[in-house]
Amino acid sequence: IDLLCCSGHKGLLGPLGTGVAYLKASRVDEVRSLRQGGTGSQSESLDQPTESPDKYESGNPHAAGLLGLAAAVEWIQSQGIEALATRSAPLVRMLYEGLIGHPSIRVLTPAPSLVANSGVVSFVLNGIDPRITATLLDAHFGIEVRAGLHCAPLVHRSLCTLETGGTVRASLGPFTTEIDVDALLTALMMITTAM
Repeated sequence: IDLLCCSGHKGLLGPLGTGVAYLKASRVDEVRSLRQGGTGSQSESLDQPTESPDKYESGNPHAAGLLGLAAAVEWIQSQGIEALATRSAPLVRMLYEGLIGHPSIRVLTPAPSLVANSGVVSFVLNGIDPRITATLLDAHFGIEVRAGLHCAPLVHRSLCTLETGGTVRASLGPFTTEIDVDALLTALMMITTAM
């Protein structure tokens, strides 16, 4: 891998505002810093440092967030990635199978039997804006999901969900239980029956 970037607050379970950026040492000279200022290790200089990692580290790091991210990664490593995936797979299947046969719900996530799933299931309730679905789930059932375009408008264009507000995204994590999945399925059935 030459370059890898990812958020720290999603699958890595870290605080918001954290992330990871890896750049292969042989590529450092090819990548310029995006922001400059607060030259840190060379405070006496008016110019941004040219050596790595200093040339990419303008300003103060989000120390508290990075400590939280480190703790989250340590916890994931202590559990084992395979063990976490093994624990979440039946829950993803349970949610997928609970949604797929419902005539008022369109599931946009491939079947868990066909592709590896990171714990995310996207769907829409026919005729209901995904943001309304999310609001109903939160306000009436205490269930939090994400709704909208999820920073991926081109994906939604290909799914034909761009013009209708995107999708509802349920993210199952290491602390999700069968009770949580059942509660979501029950709430969705109540919403579709009421509409």
